[in-house]
Amino acid sequence: MIKFEWDRGLRLVAYGTLAALSVVVLTLTRQNRDLSQEVRHLRAESKALQAGSVVPAFSAATLDGDSITVGDVAPGDLQLLFVLTSKCPYCLRTLPTWKSIARQMQQSGSSRVSVVGISLDSVADSTRRYVDDHDIGFPIVRFPDARMAGIYRALGTPITVVIGEKGEVVYGRAGELSDSAAVDSLRAVLDGNSGDPQEPFAPRNRS
Repeated sequence: MIKFEWDRGLRLVAYGTLAALSVVVLTLTRQNRDLSQEVRHLRAESKALQAGSVVPAFSAATLDGDSITVGDVAPGDLQLLFVLTSKCPYCLRTLPTWKSIARQMQQSGSSRVSVVGISLDSVADSTRRYVDDHDIGFPIVRFPDARMAGIYRALGTPITVVIGEKGEVVYGRAGELSDSAAVDSLRAVLDGNSGDPQEPFAPRNRS
C-alpha cells in the first residue's frame, strides 16, 4: 500500500513537471516567434530604400491572374506600393491606413496614382486568405524572385513606397504608419506636395 501511494505520488510529480515544462516551451516558442518578427522589422528599418533611389520595373500576376507592371510609371504619375506579409502584426495594424488611402485614391477618380500591394508570403494561398479575410481593395502581387525583392530592399514588413517617373523612389517608410505626421507626409507626396527627394526613409515612431 505504501509503495503504491509512493509510485502514484511520483507519477503525479512527473506529470506536473511535464505540464510545467510544456508551458515553458510554448512560452519560449511564442517569444522566439515575436522576436523573429521584431528582428525582421528592424532589419527593414535599417536597410530600406531611400528616397532618390531608382528601382527597376518588373511584371507580376495578381491573385486574379491579371498582369501588373511595378516601377514603370508614366511622367506625372505615381505608384504607391504596400509591402506586407500575412503573418506580420505591424502590417495588420497599418492595414486600415493603407486601405483608407487606397480607397481615397480610387474614389478621387484620378488615375494619376496607382496602388499595388506586394506580398512576401512564400505561399500564395496565405496571401489569398489574408486578402479575403481583410477585404483588401487593391491588387496584390509577389516579387518574381529573391533578387528583385533584394533590389527593392524588401527585408521586412510593413514598407510603404511611392515610385515616380523612371523608377525613382520619391517617398518611403519602413514600419507602421502609426501617427498622423507619417500619414500626412505620405498624403502630401500623393497630392504632389513632396519635400526634399533626398530625404531618407522616416523612422518608425516608437513612442
